[in-house]
Amino acid sequence: MLTIAGSRRPTRFVTPSWMRGRLALATLTVLGTLLAACAGSAPVAETDPVVSGIPFVDGERYVYRLVDLDGVDVGAGTFTTGRDDGTWVLTQTYENDQGVVVDESIVVVDAETLQPRTTERVSAQADEVEVVAATYEDDGDGARTVRATHVDGEDERTRTIEMGQHDYEDQSSLWLWRTLALGEGLDARYTTVDPREGGRVTANVMQVDRQTLETPVGSFDTWVLQIRTGRETVNVWVHVEAPHQVVRFDNG
Repeated sequence: MLTIAGSRRPTRFVTPSWMRGRLALATLTVLGTLLAACAGSAPVAETDPVVSGIPFVDGERYVYRLVDLDGVDVGAGTFTTGRDDGTWVLTQTYENDQGVVVDESIVVVDAETLQPRTTERVSAQADEVEVVAATYEDDGDGARTVRATHVDGEDERTRTIEMGQHDYEDQSSLWLWRTLALGEGLDARYTTVDPREGGRVTANVMQVDRQTLETPVGSFDTWVLQIRTGRETVNVWVHVEAPHQVVRFDNG
């Protein structure tokens, strides 16, 4: 369910341990590939800001256990949040079942709007290392541009992506969902940009249920959000109480 970034077979995140507040989350699978799979294929619309409030806690750290579609434990994912002047630094780190880091991304976003400023992602598969670094710039007329450098093995290329004024960084999605106007009747659209794939995608997010999830460390009252991107549909369980941690993510 909750999905981790990676270029391998989709892996599910199951029952992570909550390092701050001892909350257990459940099921995360290849998060980084969710919107990447839709880039360039789903329609893109100009969307408005969707951030309703920032519930993050400086220094929060959530650890998820990753399992594959057969329920086999394949590693762990760690999400950390740090405050730095007028920004949040959002870090995702994924390890395989041998404790080796195979994917890490660091996104720096505006502390109030979650608009991206910089991002860097390093992933490894076998002997190949892939690095993506990007800087987001204001063009002065309300538009924004992301300039990205992509190094994949011996291949290096750069690209420039024109983006909307209120686009968000794909790798900040799990944080973005926590900032929405959560509750009955939530129905919003937002657009993300993915420097790695070079595309943008618009997603629709709706509140579809309210459920109590049982985890190894207790039960949690959650809003169930459904996110559709045109080709993909995922479900996310977000804790009703602040700081609205993601308790489960399932991309089927």
